Order: sequence, then structure tokens, then C-alpha cells
Amino acid sequence: MRVRLGWVLVAVLVSTVAHADPRTRHIYVSGLSEGDVATIVSPTTGDPVGVVADGEVLPPPPGGAQREDEAMLHAPPEAQSGSASPAEMHPDRLTDTVTSTDYFETFTPAIAPYKRVASYDAVRVEADGTPVLIVANPVSEAVTILGANPPAAGVRDAFWGSVMLDFRRGDRVAIPSVAPDARLLHARSEPAIDFVIEVDSAGNYFVHSLEPVAGIVRFTFLTDASRGFFGRPPGSQRSDAASATLPEVPASVRQRGLTFAAELGIGPSTPIDRALDRLVEHFRSFVESSEMPSPTGDTYLDLARGGVGVCRHRAYAFVVTALALGIPANYVQNEAHAWVEVRLRDGWLRVDLGGSAQGVNAHGLQDRPRHDVAANDPFPQPEIFVRDYLERGVAPEAEPQGGSAGDEASESASNGSNSNGSSSGGSNASGSNSGGSNASGANPNAAQGPNAPATSGSQRPREGAPDPSAGTDENAASVDERRATNLVLDSQTMRVYRGQMLDLAGQLTVEDGSAVSEARIEIHVEGTRLLGVALTDGAGRFSVSLGIPPDLGIGQHPLRIEFVGNRDLRPARAP
Repeated sequence: MRVRLGWVLVAVLVSTVAHADPRTRHIYVSGLSEGDVATIVSPTTGDPVGVVADGEVLPPPPGGAQREDEAMLHAPPEAQSGSASPAEMHPDRLTDTVTSTDYFETFTPAIAPYKRVASYDAVRVEADGTPVLIVANPVSEAVTILGANPPAAGVRDAFWGSVMLDFRRGDRVAIPSVAPDARLLHARSEPAIDFVIEVDSAGNYFVHSLEPVAGIVRFTFLTDASRGFFGRPPGSQRSDAASATLPEVPASVRQRGLTFAAELGIGPSTPIDRALDRLVEHFRSFVESSEMPSPTGDTYLDLARGGVGVCRHRAYAFVVTALALGIPANYVQNEAHAWVEVRLRDGWLRVDLGGSAQGVNAHGLQDRPRHDVAANDPFPQPEIFVRDYLERGVAPEAEPQGGSAGDEASESASNGSNSNGSSSGGSNASGSNSGGSNASGANPNAAQGPNAPATSGSQRPREGAPDPSAGTDENAASVDERRATNLVLDSQTMRVYRGQMLDLAGQLTVEDGSAVSEARIEIHVEGTRLLGVALTDGAGRFSVSLGIPPDLGIGQHPLRIEFVGNRDLRPARAP
């Protein structure tokens, strides 16, 4: 099934290139201190030759065409004249997940699952009163590239980044980052183009081409971030000490945020260490559930008070509350996870609130060292948070049969893209989650946050998926006793113009024609990119209106509309 996206009478078909490329090799250097990631190995002049991580010098990533473990980043057409900032983040009420999620690593050392793709630092109010997260100042400013021997700025950790950028739709493309105030030390493109790097108020970074670019560019860069960003005590200043620097919070949002904060025993004058302790403990105590207790219709308060939700719900409610208290905070997400950042007196601090007990399918982690976070997590770790981390992991692609850690891995092709968060609920594709099933070869330690509990090797299969211990897929399918389902759409012809909504409706039934209620229907575009999720009603029917991502090119795009299945029912896909 395909959806045709139109704009005036112009049609553009977008394709990507997949090509295997040698892996980055590590050079062991004796005499270097363990865990030292801050050192940059560089000649007096010229390009850097590597960064030091755990006693190794990591050379620049290899160049060349797009590999199967990489995602393409696109410029939205609107970026040619004006803002290139990500779309708004709208909350949803789908507070559990059974979906599989892909993650594409960009950085070396790897920071999975904390690659920053989209960040929001302010709030506005919808007509129905719902707070929506936005970028306070989407006008981006140029970033100075400091060079391989930058000025001293405390202890910092350095990272290589490598991404594929498609400029065929516009002259600005967003790139991932490691921190909201990360420094750029070195950057180059292949083929060479004239460019500047820009950043907006929420720490979203962009490459702006200063010349017409007809195709795809590999962009390699060296960046660093304060080591304290990854974990440190928050200090004890008043929570509202930096409130004068915040964008204005709508009065209705501030009132509701302060009301909820008071229920936790905190307010603007509370020392920030105590306020963050209470907020983090509260949101880390959430569980996944398909039912929200005592819903009132106020989405923010229902999520904040309900005690249920995955990572995007926790991060959303946390940020709205923090902004109401006068604490600078970012909601940050990628295609697989969402978390928060708070700005303290001495800089930013990353805070993971958890969000799923299941892993994600990670691409690009093979033969890539991980960033070592030595700092202790300064916040409470409730039992449910610890248990989730004990079962959560980011799974790299499986090593080929007969291969070794030093051999190039043979990976399955993926057309996934770095959308602004996948697995969102409702009709908006902004939210993200960290749920899903693990690929083989799981690395159970890969998704840990600062000083997160040590993980075990056990992983729960996605709900509705065959148990991998049952044998081969063929054997598992032969004993699948779940009832078959049928997913039918009301219309097979779909055409939508930019700025319009894509309306979908249909029905899910079982073999005898009876309806399936409260079933999760996922709508994907371009293979792995999730546009949104709908739930069936008592008659098995669903309907949803989906916003079209601004970076989706004009032309025909394949849609995948499916019921993911559960313990009693088999999956189904619309024809």
C-alpha cells in the first residue's frame, strides 16, 4: 500500500544508497589512563587523528556511501527559507507499548540510547488547554568550529560523529548531538561542500549548506561535551534560581504545574536537589499500562498523576512541571527513547527516567566501543526502575556465522530514518519509547544510564512474538495457537497534500468476524518510520488523522498498517 504526497504538480521520488563499508578499527596505545575519553590525539595543525577512549585511540570513522546500519537524514523543503527546527511534541494517552523499535548509532564511542535527535525547551497551550512542547527560539545561530586543539573548558569527553545527509529537499539538515551545549571541534563533508553548523535554543544542531547540493553527503564531525553532563550532583540552589532566563510559561500551565508539584511537596523555593529528587523518584516509579487511572480529560495532569506511561509520557510531564517551577529543562528524544535534561548553575545534566522493560534493535553497535560513564546517578532509583533496567538492553545486529569481533558484520538492510521519535501514540509522531524486542546478539549492558544497575542477559520477547527459545521461526509458527485476525481498511486509495492530514479508518476482526476491541494499530511509512498509533473501539473499528512529517518528500511512499498481535491474537496487516 502506498500514500501519494503531493505539492502543486511536482513529484519527487526519494531513494537511498546502501553500501557495505569497512568498520572503524581501533588502535591500542599503551600508557594511557583508563576511562580517559577527553583526550584528542592531534598534530599541532591539521585534522585530528583520533580520540582516546579506555586506553584506545579511535580514528575518524570511515567515509564512503551509506551503509546498511545507517539511517538517512533529510532536509524538509521548508528549511530552504526559515526554521529547520523539529515539529512540536504533542502528548498522547497510549501508556503502554508492545512495538519493536530500531535505533541507529551515530557516535563513537557509542552513547546508545541517548543520541539527541530532537529537543524541546518551551511550552504552549492548545485550544483545548493541553500543553504542547515547542522550541522557544527556532531561529538557529552559527556555531564556531573550534579546531582539534580547543580552549580548555573543564573535563570533557570527545566523540566522533558520522551521518548521511540528503540535501535534495533543502539546504538545512538536522544532525544528532551528544549534549545541548556540545562543542564542535572539527567537521568535514564528503563530497566537500561549503557549510556552517547552526544550533537553536533547545540544542538542536543543523548543517546548513551554503551552496546548491544536488545529492547526498557524508558528514563527519568531532564534538565534545562536559563530563558532568552525563552525571553529577545537582547542587542546592533554589529551583527557580534561573527562572528569569526561561521562555514564558503560559499562566494556565504554570498554575497546573505548581499544583501538581505541591502534591509532591515541592515548589519554586525548594532547593533544586530536593525538587529533582522528588520529580525523578516520582516519574521513575511509573509502570506501563493500557489503562490510565481516574482520567479527568486534562492530559498533562492525568499523565503526571497517573503513575503509568513509557519514556515519552514521563519526560513530557517532567518537563512541563519543571518549567512551571522555574527549572530550565529539555524534553529530548530519538527514534527509540525519550529523556530529560535540566540546566543547573554549572551547566546541563542528563536525566533518564526509564520507560520500558524491553530492549530495542540497535544498528551500528558492532565493533564500536561504548562511552564509559563513571559518575554515579545522583537520584533515587525505585525498585520498578531498577527492575526495568535489569531487563532492558539495546541489541546490536547479530555477528555473522563463523565471524569474529574483528570481522565486518553482515547486517540486514534497514530503511529506517532518524524521525523525531518513533512509536508515538495517537495521531502525532513526536513521542518515542524504548520498548520493543531484541535482535539476536543482544548486549544487555548497552542501554544503561549513568551508574545504572548491572543488567542480566535475559530479555523478554515482544508481546505476541514467538518465544525464541522455542526453536526456529518455522517451528514457532507451527505451534502458534493464537486466533487469526483480519485487518481491513475503509479505503485503499490515499492521496494527501503537504499541510493536510492523512485520514485512515478500518476494522479489525477475528476468524469468525467478531470485533477485536482495544487493539493497537500501528501506521508506518517508508518501512520503519512510525507515523502514529490508533486503538480499536468496541466494534473493532479505528480511525486516526496523521500529520505528514515535513521531511517526507513529494511522491509515492509505502505505508504499512498493522495489528502487532498479542498473547491471544496473531498479527495482521492491511492489504
